[in-house]
Amino acid sequence: MHSSPLIGFYLLWNFGLIKGLQPFDRAPFNVLDTILSIFAIVLSVAVLISQKRQRRLEKIREQVEFEVNVRAEHEITKILEMLHTIQQKLGISNNDQELEEMKKQTNIADIREKIRKNS
Repeated sequence: MHSSPLIGFYLLWNFGLIKGLQPFDRAPFNVLDTILSIFAIVLSVAVLISQKRQRRLEKIREQVEFEVNVRAEHEITKILEMLHTIQQKLGISNNDQELEEMKKQTNIADIREKIRKNS
């Protein structure tokens, strides 16, 4: 709902430009100012509530994304271990230090602690 026509009508009425309607709030329009102030307060509260709800949903999404990433990390590590085992059974020797590092399990507690410290 646009309030511009209502405010325009209110101003025309209170300037005495509409015949048959007596002005009730002469300039500086204290009643209009009070109404608009209350409207601004209500609107501000609504925006703050909406932002809080949005942040809560954002945190839930971040948590879900984190959990999915952790699970993917575990799955990828398991696949790397399986591939390494297959490589060994086929007699393929590969001293890959990077692969050995990638096969190590990720310590989720350390990651959470780092995130908590940086927050």
